[in-house]
Amino acid sequence: KQQQALAIATSGAERALALIATAAGMRLVDRFADGLALLAEAEPLARAADLTLDLARLQELRGNLLFSLGRADECRQAHEAALVLARQAGSA
Repeated sequence: KQQQALAIATSGAERALALIATAAGMRLVDRFADGLALLAEAEPLARAADLTLDLARLQELRGNLLFSLGRADECRQAHEAALVLARQAGSA
């Protein structure tokens, strides 16, 4: 279904959301590097669409993927960025 979402996404915001969702699925099937690549593609689209809360989710997911790869410092940085973005979005 995530591939279908990517195929029908018509805006940058929709594509960003579909990429984030697909990256979340990559985490579940141990395709961590692929997930990180999708997040790298999604990030500029989400920024351009001003999707602050979704950017927080992206950073959280990035941190989780990095943790799985044993990249602890980058994991911490991503989770700290997620916290900042979540606060900007007014999310608890």
